[in-house]
Amino acid sequence: AGADLHVRTPNMQQTAMHLVAGGNIESWGVDKTMGLLRLLVQKAPELLSEKNAQGKTPLDCAKYEKKRQQAAYLSSLPR
Repeated sequence: AGADLHVRTPNMQQTAMHLVAGGNIESWGVDKTMGLLRLLVQKAPELLSEKNAQGKTPLDCAKYEKKRQQAAYLSSLPR
């Protein structure tokens, strides 16, 4: 069974990639956070360009939340 990676949160309309990109890497751990982000990019690369209710992409969320490792990884990906 698989999860629907395109589902969105209520109100903010964030995808799984938005949540991981702006997530708490200190609590989740670097390996788990970056592994999940790589998995999401591999399985659903179209989520990179999805915008939430504030008009932010996952990269925008990472930058806004000052998540440098997530932002650096997302910035390194081809557009």
